[in-house]
Amino acid sequence: FYKPAGEALSMPGPKECFTALANHVGMTGRRFEVGYAAAFEAFTEVLESRKEGLGGCWFTAPGESSSEAFMRRLKRSDPAYEIYK
Repeated sequence: FYKPAGEALSMPGPKECFTALANHVGMTGRRFEVGYAAAFEAFTEVLESRKEGLGGCWFTAPGESSSEAFMRRLKRSDPAYEIYK
């Protein structure tokens, strides 16, 4: 969830991330359930469509680091919250 320190890495698009995940799952001999894969693909299309309006961002808000984006999504009631804080 965190980018390494140093030179900024380019953020892959949501479709690219889903394709990489689906390929990994396929290479390990497993598959997503058909309905789940279709829903996941549709969700990535929604995320992809928002990139333009968010200045190319889809995982982080403009000016937000990936660690801040992760913490924003993590519920304070999550038992792991203090670990990541």
